[in-house]
This record gives sequence, C-alpha cells and structure tokens, in this order.
Amino acid sequence: MNPVCGLDIAKEEVVATILGDTFKETRKFGVHTDELFELKKWLKENNCTKAVMESTGVYWIPIYASLEESDFEVVLANPRQVKAIPGRKSDVRDSEWLAYLLRSKLVKPSYVPQATLRSLRSLTRLRATLVQDQAGYKNKVHKTLQLCNVRLDSELTDIFGKSGRIIIEAISKGESIDKALDRCPSTIVKKNGEAIKASIMGSLSQADLFQLKLCLDMVDEFDVKIGDVDSQIVKYVDAAVIEQLCSVPGVGFVSAAAVAAELGDVKRFTGEKAVCSYCGIVPSLRQSGKKRWNGHITKHGSKWLRRVLVQCALAAIKCRGDSRFKQFYLRVKARRGHGVAIVALAKKMLGVMYHLLVRAEMFFEEGLKPRRQRWRTIKARDLSVPFEEALGLLAKAGYMNTK
Repeated sequence: MNPVCGLDIAKEEVVATILGDTFKETRKFGVHTDELFELKKWLKENNCTKAVMESTGVYWIPIYASLEESDFEVVLANPRQVKAIPGRKSDVRDSEWLAYLLRSKLVKPSYVPQATLRSLRSLTRLRATLVQDQAGYKNKVHKTLQLCNVRLDSELTDIFGKSGRIIIEAISKGESIDKALDRCPSTIVKKNGEAIKASIMGSLSQADLFQLKLCLDMVDEFDVKIGDVDSQIVKYVDAAVIEQLCSVPGVGFVSAAAVAAELGDVKRFTGEKAVCSYCGIVPSLRQSGKKRWNGHITKHGSKWLRRVLVQCALAAIKCRGDSRFKQFYLRVKARRGHGVAIVALAKKMLGVMYHLLVRAEMFFEEGLKPRRQRWRTIKARDLSVPFEEALGLLAKAGYMNTK
C-alpha cells in the first residue's frame, strides 16, 4: 500500500506526516510558494501521492490548490467528522492522526467544487457581505434622523427610494424642502407634502449633517461596488442553470447565482433529503427507544445558502397571485407562526430547485385544483360567528377567497 500524508495546516506553517507500511516521518514546512514546492518535492521522493487535510478557515485553500495542480490526490476532511472518531486525538500530532485515518479509510472526503465554481462562490459571498455592510450605513442614517426627531420614515415607505433620497439630500445640504418635493417623481409624495414637511421639523447639528452626508456617500459607493461584483458574477454563471432557478417564484438572478454557487454539482446528492441536510435546514432529531424529539434546524451546512433561501421564501410569499408556495406558507403560519413557516417554505423551495436542476426543467405551476373537502358541509345556521369574521378566520388559516 502506498504511503499517505496527513497535513496539519496553521497560519504560518504546515506539519506533514508521511505514514507507510514500515516507516513514519514528520516534517514542518512554511506556507510560501517556494516552501510548498519543497513539500511537494518531499512527497514525491517518498512516493506519496495521496494527502489529507482539515478544512480549517481559509488556510487550507492555497495548500489544496497547490497540491491539486501537481496531480496529488487530496482529501479534504470535515473537522467535525475527524474529531468525532475515537482515538488519542490530544496525545498525538494532528498530522499523524489524519494520516492514520486516511490510511484506515475512515475519512469521508468533503466536496470541493471546481475552480470556476469556487470563484463564483467567492463573488456571491462578497456581494452578500457588501449588501450587509451597506445596510449598516442605511441603519446609521435611520438612527441619525431619529435622534434629531426627523420622522421621515413614518411618511415614506422607503427613505432610500428616489423620492426619499431627494428629500434626505436636501436636508443634508440645507436646501429648501419645497423645491425638493417638486423634484420628487412620486405624485403620492407630492400630495403628502405637508405631512412630510411636518415630519422633518427636527433640528440637525453640524455633526449630524456631516454624519448624514458621509453615510449617504458610503451607500452610493456600495451601490457602485455591488454593481461591479454583479458584472463579474455574470461571467461565471451557467445561463441554463440560472434560467431554471429564476423560473421559481421569488428567485431572482442574484439569488439563483448564489444557490448555484453553494450547491455545486447537484447530482452528487442522493435525493431531496440529502440536499436539505447539506444545507442544514432540516430539523434536529433525538431518539431514545420508541420516543423521538424534533428540535430546531441543525444549521450544519452553508449559512450563505440558508440565508439566500430564506430571502427567496420571503419574496415568494409577496408575489402577486395565488401560488402553492403562498398557500403552504399560510397553512404552516396558522399553526406554527411566521418564523417556522418561512423556514419550512425555504426547505420546500430548495427541494423544488434540486429537482429542477437534476431534471434540467423549468418551473411551471399549473392551475390550482380545489382541495378535497374532508369535513361535513357547514350550513349557514351552524355558524356562530358573523360571515365576514368567518371569512377572516378562514383566510388566517390559509384558505384563499377566490371570489
């Protein structure tokens, strides 16, 4: 049996242990390119072509890429799985322990996408980070206005829309509000001009004006950077995959690109349950004898994928018209509440996306069929509540009034 190598990767060094039938050797190497070349040379001298490493942070990525380019067979181990295997983990070097596990075939290789998909994944995650940072500056604008008793958000749905930005910029520059209202494209805003002027009667100091202008400039700067990232994402996506995912209600281009980047090759999953488990969006299970307890979702998976799925679910329930997604959400919400219903809908949408990608099909929702009535017909004289109130109760329970 050919020798194998276990790599324990840190920020500044790599500890490598070659484990063969009759020998064992351990060395330390740096992480610079020339030092990684020495590592590969040492592995080839010992006829070692297979190595294993833990996915610790981002330090493993350049070492993995360097070995992969030199035709080494590299196995990426999940730290949760490796630490769960019994053994003298704290008494032996990590590299030796990893080599022993690999040699004993006790390591399940983690999925590592291709270079193109890794680039797409890094871009979609960068975009999500930029959007989150931009939201921080928007919240700072809201806070500054509230501290100065400027209640503009009480009159406008979105103060960062076209009309809202015109008014806020006028406030930050000390311009006339009447002229700003005349420039607003929304007729509704112009009609509510008096109420808007009453809501911005607060006083802003020079420091508040400076913070307000700075935050607005940062929001605009993030818009430019997010647009640059979007232009790069277009270069790495598969148009057919994006078209299939975008056919699902609530899924746009950005969400589709993020889902495609995080899932990778969907054919590696055995089914819908496997892909939901990979995402960490399945309920945890504890069993003792014949008793079973279901808890919160495991969250043992990509947090980026869970986040974008929840965003898609929130968008799906706001789509116009009746859909199965919206009906499903309303049924679960009536029993379990909004939070559980959204997560359940996100799981359902992930299953739909998985089947679309596996079968290379587009999403098409046929006309809703009437649900089979399982209870006796309720006559008008049996109702103990007013008719309008009864309709409200049925709508809250998830039923749609089509008339």
